Amino acid sequence: MKYGLIGEHLGHSFSKQIQTRIAEIENVKDYDYQLVELDKDEFKEFMESKGFSLDDESIRTQYAQLQANPAAFEPYYVGYHEIINMKEDAQQALGSRFHEKEFHTALLESGIAPFQVVQQHIDAYVEKNK
Repeated sequence: MKYGLIGEHLGHSFSKQIQTRIAEIENVKDYDYQLVELDKDEFKEFMESKGFSLDDESIRTQYAQLQANPAAFEPYYVGYHEIINMKEDAQQALGSRFHEKEFHTALLESGIAPFQVVQQHIDAYVEKNK
């Protein structure tokens, strides 16, 4: 997974060393943390390349938020990847028996829960449809 700190003038930051060490301690595989120096215009282009179309005020707000609290959005990103991985695993296990709506129903039926619980719902969906 790719992670990073986005902003201007990041030479003072120790976040790469800190985050990389945490990943090593937690035994996280395939972890890539980078310092990504972007000004606001480059940030807007970056966000657009990821599918986010934001007006100038929203770009300024998001950029300022990331400067003030660099890890604010990391849980959402991690959650996104967890869900994508569950979906890909379900697709691989079920092949043509995979149904998008049923997968998302199983996902949503989990409610607000740790990923371990969500995984149990997805596993039950897979077992039911094998």
